Amino acid sequence: SGSCENNIKQDDVYVAYAKADVPLGYIFGYRQFNKGKIYNKNILILEALYVDKEFRKQGIGEILLKSFEDWAKNKYDDYVVEITYINANENAHKFYEKMGYLPVKSTLRK
Repeated sequence: SGSCENNIKQDDVYVAYAKADVPLGYIFGYRQFNKGKIYNKNILILEALYVDKEFRKQGIGEILLKSFEDWAKNKYDDYVVEITYINANENAHKFYEKMGYLPVKSTLRK
């Protein structure tokens, strides 16, 4: 069995997942904007989600993402989670889609 450890500092969240004291992955996110006149919801940014290659496809990413979502539900009454990932990372796209996330905007860069 594994464990999730939360180290919450103000509006940031960090959740690490480990099994037998071996780090298997991590997640990091934070609140970017307060709910107010411009933003009708708290905007939470999922900055990083990583699972060690040896431990992928074992549900660890789901555990980490659900921990982040649980933190959000407990802390904010009205929020959206925004995730940015590299378009070439098809595994990330499939994972987030499976977890219920849908594309809402695109960023172009030169």
